[in-house]
Amino acid sequence: MIGFGVLTGIESPRMEANASTPWIGVWERIGIGAQMLWVIVLAIVLLRRENEPASVKVR
Repeated sequence: MIGFGVLTGIESPRMEANASTPWIGVWERIGIGAQMLWVIVLAIVLLRRENEPASVKVR
């Protein structure tokens, strides 16, 4: 995610100068997709952890 954010940031001055930036949209979409994938994986892990039976404490 950080890498694609850096790539987007590198091309952003060209956008301000109204120059051609054909790859900036690709970098943004890949970065957003990676973030969404991370949230989905985290949610699945947390849901599976919630459904596991609690361990019994022995005294």
